[in-house]
Amino acid sequence: MMITMKYFIAMILGGVLLALTGCLAPPVDTNVLSGSIYWHGEVHVHGEMIIAPNAVLTIAPGTRVVFEPHSEPLTGTRKPHELRGSRMLVHGKIVAHGTPQKPIVFMAADPDAQPGSWGGIKIQDARSASFSYCEFSQATNALHSCRSWVSVEYSRFQNNKVAILFHDTEMLIERNLFRENGTAIYFLSGSPVICENKMTENDQGLVIADASGRYRIANNSFIDNRAYNVGLGERVRNTVDLRENYWGTTDASRVENKLFDGRHSLWSGQIVYRPMRSTPVKAPGLR
Repeated sequence: MMITMKYFIAMILGGVLLALTGCLAPPVDTNVLSGSIYWHGEVHVHGEMIIAPNAVLTIAPGTRVVFEPHSEPLTGTRKPHELRGSRMLVHGKIVAHGTPQKPIVFMAADPDAQPGSWGGIKIQDARSASFSYCEFSQATNALHSCRSWVSVEYSRFQNNKVAILFHDTEMLIERNLFRENGTAIYFLSGSPVICENKMTENDQGLVIADASGRYRIANNSFIDNRAYNVGLGERVRNTVDLRENYWGTTDASRVENKLFDGRHSLWSGQIVYRPMRSTPVKAPGLR
């Protein structure tokens, strides 16, 4: 049965409200941050907050970055991949390194809010971005990178529409947990290293729209993602190397049933998945 993949990426705009201290002090009424910035405690974002090209934002372990509700009228002029709701746009450098005991949390103001309740963190033409021991929930695109260098390690993504989306990016994604998202990783284009992650109970695990560049995707666990574990877009006509991953089973027919590639679509390439791991990856991300 032929299936057409449906990609979902939202669009948007905004202004800002930030608490830069550890308590709920009056927010800084600006939407562009420059120089050296240090966040700790609880920080609230309303609208679009921009990290300027000359800025370095450091986020302390245990910090909660809370995105307030924010809506804007639709104008019909929005570009693809623009984000809806409160969001961050990083052109400079961001360093968000939590610890196992004190993760950094990025979340909606309402802890019961649905996925897509805030836009996400867009890293565009940035100096660098580094995240470790972070938790991301309830976003449209929790992390969205374009023409940047980004590393994400030991972090958890849960209840987002898309956890990580990237194009034209040098991307390191290692030892993370992706659970109950719409799409765990959306690989539009770039040169990623995606290793030792666990993707489970998402609608889609990994979506690959263009695999023409250098990439390494190995030693990951794809388990019980609902639609498929890995799907190829129609632009991917070549063979995709996904050897040495774990698929929740070693039964070839069951593995292939969860791969959307040339086995299910005349327009897609084919995923090479053997040899495969017989055991899952240990201790990815935050539990």
